[in-house]
Amino acid sequence: AEARAAPRSRPILMDGDKAEHLTEDELVFLAEEEPVTIIPLFSSAAVATSGGTLGPFKAQRQVEVPLWFALSLKRRRKCIVQPPAWLDAGSLADWLEEDRNEQGGFAALPFRYYEVATLLLREASDDITEASRVRLLVEDLRAVRQNKLHNMLNITSRIVSDELPKEISHAEMNVVRPFMVKALGAFDRYDVAGGGAEGTQTQLGGAADDFGGGDQGGGGMRSQPRELR
Repeated sequence: AEARAAPRSRPILMDGDKAEHLTEDELVFLAEEEPVTIIPLFSSAAVATSGGTLGPFKAQRQVEVPLWFALSLKRRRKCIVQPPAWLDAGSLADWLEEDRNEQGGFAALPFRYYEVATLLLREASDDITEASRVRLLVEDLRAVRQNKLHNMLNITSRIVSDELPKEISHAEMNVVRPFMVKALGAFDRYDVAGGGAEGTQTQLGGAADDFGGGDQGGGGMRSQPRELR
């Protein structure tokens, strides 16, 4: 039976757990459950895996499998991966333009777009049209969206009265979660103590600097996000 290794940092990982900050390995682990279509280069009966039965497989006939299984086959040169329809230069360029032009919101990308794209570009780039351009667009998207998140979280009223936009991705949610906990904790402490709005805003502003690395040169671009390995 095929099995996949769990992240080293935690023996049990629950996708529904929204309270904890996840490591990059855990984000990838969750993304590897996303379904993808492959074209097998072999034929076989159904395969038992830790997550259920996959197949049967027939050479040159499309079949849907979890991403982790597709990557395992790809490493052994036993399949061709068909990238998701959204993982092409045209779609990504459109989303990038939308995110650059729409200051009050975010383009509605797949929830785990960054992790899935990174894995496929690393393991199956030969199956992706214009892979080099796609890689640049994915990184540009991530940088633009993280800068927008930082700017949004600097607005105190948005932090304490609104939810995060539903369009943000899993990786983006994971980056911002520790800041939200710190910022809301500061707000609650000042609220209980009867502190003024000015003091609360100072605390929240400090938390925002922790999230984005602080202003550089009076409002320059934030540091570029680190790519998942």
